[in-house]
Amino acid sequence: MSLSKEELIYMSRIAESTERFEDMLEYMKKVVGFKTELNIEERNLLSVAYKNSVGSRRYQIDNLELLGELFNQLKQKKIQKAAKISNY
Repeated sequence: MSLSKEELIYMSRIAESTERFEDMLEYMKKVVGFKTELNIEERNLLSVAYKNSVGSRRYQIDNLELLGELFNQLKQKKIQKAAKISNY
């Protein structure tokens, strides 16, 4: 089922209000696919979709990096503890 440009914009607004920014981004990509000039509201929706999508991914990457650092710290503590035990 193919949605019209107006329906896609409506769905994008719904996705924004429910904070489903990945869905919002997909809807706005389809709106851009109509190859018509975007009005101010449509450009703002596209901007919000990309900003929040990228922000979410950046947050996830930061969390992964933090988990990696914590894992390395825990690993170092276990190595130090094992060294103390073997020297005992």
